Amino acid sequence: MGQANKKYKPNSRWGDTGAKPRPNLVDTSLSSGIINNGDLNKVVDKDVIDFSDFELFIKDYILLMLGHPVVTVELHDAHLKLCIDKALSRMEYYAPFFSNQYATFATSGDINGYELPQHIVDGIEYVVYKKTLLSVAANSGSLEQDILIKYFQENFLFRNYDVGELYLLQAQMEQVRKVLGREGSWRIVDHNRLYLYPAPKGEAEEVIIQYRALNSETMPHYILSWIQDYATAHAKEILGNVRGKFTQISSPDGGVRLDGETLRTVAREEKELLETKLITELSDIPSITLY
Repeated sequence: MGQANKKYKPNSRWGDTGAKPRPNLVDTSLSSGIINNGDLNKVVDKDVIDFSDFELFIKDYILLMLGHPVVTVELHDAHLKLCIDKALSRMEYYAPFFSNQYATFATSGDINGYELPQHIVDGIEYVVYKKTLLSVAANSGSLEQDILIKYFQENFLFRNYDVGELYLLQAQMEQVRKVLGREGSWRIVDHNRLYLYPAPKGEAEEVIIQYRALNSETMPHYILSWIQDYATAHAKEILGNVRGKFTQISSPDGGVRLDGETLRTVAREEKELLETKLITELSDIPSITLY
């Protein structure tokens, strides 16, 4: 495999939204509120489970909603951590536009494969590389200039200017530049490497990445409320499975009938309602763009 296809870590360091732009390089660590999706759903059953401050809020909410400390909640911390991860994973999948983040790095000559930080690739949306965005690169003597002049001479020389026509032309020109190798494209390989085409030549070029990542420090209250309720519904289902192992516990007073099946039924109904709310009320409406 040639040099251009080798995996390469960028020389520059990464920064989340709000970081200082190059050449003022910033720390590679996540900001304190960013939720690292790569760590979700990797719960190990052990005596001590580590919770972040944000996860502790959700954990306490779950226990209170299940009746603790008035009644015994037969769940281990590993169960609660799993429920929290499930809720965060679901919200992350439908993360709305307010969770957009940006990162940038500089390419190296003849290298087109770059290893991304996991929290970026997990929520990657778009990559800007060798892009002219909405402008038409009309350099003297270029194909763009010839087509642009010809197009507007034939269509707008004796009538009003139509901005809609311009945007359609720009979209078409972007496709032309891609075919001719002037416009950059990208793809993710093996869920951790960003490949840029064509491979960078000569001097380093800036790459801008747009991705989505939940930030617990800036999360709106209604998103937090949904996460808490969804995690609680998962906890109810697990608790129902635990209590469902026994239909009744004998005691001198005649015994206690457990509510395992009821908890499972309620949990499934709540999860279904929350899923509908997430899709119809909290997530973004799909949009179609010309690129």
